[in-house]
Amino acid sequence: MNPSFVLNIIDNLSQFIVDNGYVGYDPYDFKDWVNKNTHQKSILRIKGHHLLEYGEVLFPVSMRKILNLEPQYNAKAFGLLLASYLNLYKFEKKQYYFESIQVCKNWLLSNSSNEFKGLSWGYPFDWYNATMLIPKGTPSSVVSAIVGDGFWKDYIYNNDIASLKICEKICEFYMNELSIDKIDENKICFSYTPLDDFHVHNANLFVAEFLIKIGKETKNENYVHLGKLAANYAISEQNDDGSIYYWGRVQNHKYADHLDHYHSGFELRMLFSISQLVLDKIYKSAFKRYFKFYLKNFFSEEGFPKYSPKSLYPINIHSCAESILCLTVVDSQKKIEVEQLINMINDKMLTKKGWFLYMIRKVGPLKIKSRIPYLRWGQAWMMRALSEYLIQTAIEKK
Repeated sequence: MNPSFVLNIIDNLSQFIVDNGYVGYDPYDFKDWVNKNTHQKSILRIKGHHLLEYGEVLFPVSMRKILNLEPQYNAKAFGLLLASYLNLYKFEKKQYYFESIQVCKNWLLSNSSNEFKGLSWGYPFDWYNATMLIPKGTPSSVVSAIVGDGFWKDYIYNNDIASLKICEKICEFYMNELSIDKIDENKICFSYTPLDDFHVHNANLFVAEFLIKIGKETKNENYVHLGKLAANYAISEQNDDGSIYYWGRVQNHKYADHLDHYHSGFELRMLFSISQLVLDKIYKSAFKRYFKFYLKNFFSEEGFPKYSPKSLYPINIHSCAESILCLTVVDSQKKIEVEQLINMINDKMLTKKGWFLYMIRKVGPLKIKSRIPYLRWGQAWMMRALSEYLIQTAIEKK
């Protein structure tokens, strides 16, 4: 695949994002409005969903305009864009990319959570996870790790010591503000936010991987040690087929045996990185078993990313982006498969305006396309995935 082809897609997408002022709608902004403004026991609810939510499936942009919902800045989107522009600037030294890096860094440093130790970031809306409400602005382990990934790249690519210090501040947040559940002498689990005690494997692994790599770089053995204990918890709950559920077993009843493409991709990428950092056979073995399951269960016969092991639909742009990113990061031998993925995803999801659809649902014989350019959920993730493909391609050619 000609890199200029992918770069053209990225530049068109980037222009769309910049033209919109780095703001965008999100799947959760509408859910937040419905939860705040409709009664939970309303007769207009069917299977837990309000009729407005069904209308939003068909008319996602129009429904938001009717309700006066405004596009928002989102820290996770800025974190993904920061990593993307750093990749792009390393690939090609364009002033435009450099300026975009500064925009992302400045926004993130001006909009971190200020009520907690260290540095952290959350979402600009209230959201529900299992049984509790997480108020907007509550810092998230996942959001903070993804922002941290951008600053880590800035340190690795540009030897920016200030960015490494930011990464250390994120570790400080993890150590001081998250709940740390001691499972036994060799296993712990970090919570999703400072407000909960959730055992969510992808969140715990994001924290584990971040602590290990920053700990190794700064020679902080405590970070490395606790990161390994968190990773131990994840692999202790690995299923016989190699997969790891979204929830830890003690809380698996919240959404029993849940597996989806993007959370599995997160877990895989973190396990792969940990296996490279720690060089312990147990992490490498766990990764290999999970990756084997992933390749067998998360792609259709044609090689298109499935939403879950049991279903191709709904085709979700988040799953599409993660499939590109995961294969690019963890297996350099999958270059042809990644190129095929990019082509198939472009054919199904890329609009003539340069942005990607949110979702394609299948209802009986009908296929319903959700035509809304979610920034945090889709566009920023595609930027991140495609830019990683570009930079990995450039590295292989050297």
